[in-house]
Amino acid sequence: PAALSARFDWRVFAFALVISVFTGVGFGVGPAWQATRTGMNAGLKDGGTTVTRHRRGVAGKTLVILQVSLCMLLLVCAGLFVRTLVNLNALDPGFNKRGLLLFAIEPPAQRYPAPKNIEVLHRVEERIASLPGVESVTLSREALLAQSGSDSDFLLEGRPRIAGQKKFVPFNSVGQSFFTTLGIPILYGRSFDLRDSASSPGVAVISRALAQKEFAGTNPIGASFRMDEGGEQFEIVGVCADAKYAWIRVDDSPTFYVLYTQQKDASGSMTFEVRTKGNPRDFAGAIRGAVESIDKDLPLIEVRTQEEQIEAALAPERSFAAVTSGFGILALVLASIGVYGVMAAGVSRRVNEIGVRMALGAQADQVLRMVLGEAMGLALAGVGAGLCAALLLTRFLRSLLFGLKPTDSLTLAGAGLLLCVVAILASWAPARRASHVQPVQALRHE
Repeated sequence: PAALSARFDWRVFAFALVISVFTGVGFGVGPAWQATRTGMNAGLKDGGTTVTRHRRGVAGKTLVILQVSLCMLLLVCAGLFVRTLVNLNALDPGFNKRGLLLFAIEPPAQRYPAPKNIEVLHRVEERIASLPGVESVTLSREALLAQSGSDSDFLLEGRPRIAGQKKFVPFNSVGQSFFTTLGIPILYGRSFDLRDSASSPGVAVISRALAQKEFAGTNPIGASFRMDEGGEQFEIVGVCADAKYAWIRVDDSPTFYVLYTQQKDASGSMTFEVRTKGNPRDFAGAIRGAVESIDKDLPLIEVRTQEEQIEAALAPERSFAAVTSGFGILALVLASIGVYGVMAAGVSRRVNEIGVRMALGAQADQVLRMVLGEAMGLALAGVGAGLCAALLLTRFLRSLLFGLKPTDSLTLAGAGLLLCVVAILASWAPARRASHVQPVQALRHE
């Protein structure tokens, strides 16, 4: 299912419209009520520097501080999710994800009972391998980083077993050229080859993590294990490098690989991995034709590239990053408008005061710094409040983050710095206008 639904909904629109209207009316009631209580004599006597006029700006400044603090909280959340997505995209999956086309085939059990299902999969594998531009092809029970996997018991021969105790280890049934096609190096021993057939003794390749866990200080090559009590015995012939298996967030887990041609039960779908010389998507038609040449009723299921497979696994993180970034940018725009509005109104109310300052010798750059300083004060107050809220609330996002903590200093500092820069830019025009006020203008304004 889609991570987010972007379809137009009249109920959501009506709710947003009602909230917007009531918000505008609600925040307009206070100034309107205050305007009806203002007398003519009080208005004439009210000077530009009286306490009454200074108090009028308190509510606006308070709202701006609240606006900046909420913007700070949203920017911190957006920064955390964006950095989480960047960290996940930068992860090395342990195999070469580029140039791979994936699709699944599920031979019908009634038409292809065992071992005919294995035979038809092998024929498809050989037919695709002969296509021009295909470097190698393999197949596996589980596609890598598909957020699903298989596990089995791992019973080592010659080791005592505790009754009822089992070691469930992730495993994958793969083709002979699996490690070559995926680009997973064999560290020592060998990979699967032509000597390993359905009639030959069972063989397996284990990951380095599994070798370190079960064979610390010893050579696992030649050791044997079973996947269940009384089941078929497999000899370990090689050790491969660690690779991500089912979930990209999970550390490389101990894994073993067996040949699908040596499995007694190979029913169900198998995923083909095809490495091509060009864009993998360009080979989908030729591959579909190759499969149809063997059986026109065998469909290709879920055709996608390995990179698209990984992107699908990161869909929730990408959605979080996009939504929080959008809200963060919107809040940043609103905060800049709020700062500009408050500073512009403040400058217009203080024209007389600024003119007196200029008449008494104040320089333009001093007035400019004064207005920018007030804007920076509002921004810092909002950043401080938002920082406290972020430290309090972002700890609930810990499980959604990867590679960083909710209190990541770079994200917090970046959000605060961005808000301060935006506050200066938003107040620059009112500050410049204030620095160009002349005493004569102040007298005329009065």
